[in-house]
Amino acid sequence: AIIGDLDSYVDDRNLPTSTLVVELSEQITTDFEKCLYKTDAPLYICLGMIGKRFDHSLAALHAAQKYGRRKNMILMDETDVIAVVSGTVSFEVPPETRISVYPLSPIKMAASEGLYYPLDDLTLAQGELIGTSNCANDTQVKIVPAVEQNAPYLLILPNKHLNALIEIEMSHVSAPGI
Repeated sequence: AIIGDLDSYVDDRNLPTSTLVVELSEQITTDFEKCLYKTDAPLYICLGMIGKRFDHSLAALHAAQKYGRRKNMILMDETDVIAVVSGTVSFEVPPETRISVYPLSPIKMAASEGLYYPLDDLTLAQGELIGTSNCANDTQVKIVPAVEQNAPYLLILPNKHLNALIEIEMSHVSAPGI
């Protein structure tokens, strides 16, 4: 499907005839946000949202914060994969893997395991304290926000660890009812 305001869309006769084109002409949201509010999927792997244009990256982070509690999403560029997560996460990566934890809004962390710089009892907030450029000091990593915290935050890894983030995001997907 192609979803957006279509202001830069050029009709491509080579697309499969089954391609759905959905025009949403409002200009209050980005095409990325339009896709998020117009579709329902167990996981969104988002390419082209971050990287070259910083203003587009900021808009993608805005959408990540807005929809992060309801939508499982991973943003990816040529360097990083970024999962929008909430709650406790556990994953495996090789020691020395770069791991960043970035708050989309203030979030108190209860504990962490497997990080060189522990997050225990820290409150992460943009403009105050963030958890970027940390690294794994064990193969198993666990990040535990305080019990009352349900705010989405970003977990950023080198893009070769996409599968670790897919496993985290898919662990939040419930099986369809029978």
